[in-house]
Amino acid sequence: MDFLNGGELFYHLRKDQKFSERRACFYAAQLVEALKCLHTNGIIYRDLKPENVLLDHEGYIKITDFGLSKQGLQNNKAGARTYSYCGTPEYLAPEIIQGVGHGKAADWWSLGALLYEMLCGRPPHYQKNRK
Repeated sequence: MDFLNGGELFYHLRKDQKFSERRACFYAAQLVEALKCLHTNGIIYRDLKPENVLLDHEGYIKITDFGLSKQGLQNNKAGARTYSYCGTPEYLAPEIIQGVGHGKAADWWSLGALLYEMLCGRPPHYQKNRK
C-alpha cells in the first residue's frame, strides 16, 4: 500500500469540526469517482466513513479497509442484492438496517451521510444510544 502521510479524514474532521463547502466538494468528488470505479468492477464497499478515508501529502484521498466489501454480486447485474448486516451504524442505509437486501445504492447513502458530516460536523442520524 502507498504511504499516505495526510492521516485519516476522521482526524481532520475532528480537528476542524466541519469543512468549507469547497473542501467537502473536493473530497466528495473523489469519493464519487472511487465508488463509481468500485461499482463498475462489481464491488460494493459497504463501510464508507471518515476513518476509512486516508489523505496523501497533497490532500487527495484513498479509500482503505475493504474488509466488509462485497464483490462479484451476480456478475455485476443491475439490482443485485446482498443481505449481510454490516457497516457502521451512523452511515448505514435503511435497507441494511431493515434487512431487506441492499446493493450499490447503500454506498451512495453512506456518501450522503459522510458529506452531511463534512458540512455540519456530525452524522445526520447521530445518537449516543446506538440502538
